[in-house]
Amino acid sequence: MLEVLENNRYRVTPRADADTKRWRPALTAVTGGVLSTHDDIDRICGDHENLIKVILEEEETLMSKHRKHIDDVVDIIKQDMGILQQVEEP
Repeated sequence: MLEVLENNRYRVTPRADADTKRWRPALTAVTGGVLSTHDDIDRICGDHENLIKVILEEEETLMSKHRKHIDDVVDIIKQDMGILQQVEEP
């Protein structure tokens, strides 16, 4: 919850059901627990959006590399099966 204080300052307080252990320390480290202006809020939101974009891009790269690895392993298994068939032929 965003609470408005005097002099255009804001304080972020967690919802009753929020898992504050995950995000509260980071917010406190960045802002000291109090956001001083709308610019601070906009900056943090922008940083968050950029971080999410980077995470999604890295996730896609990781998934693509994993898919390629699986394809390579399947190709190796097919080659091995071909070699086994040749060995087992009379």
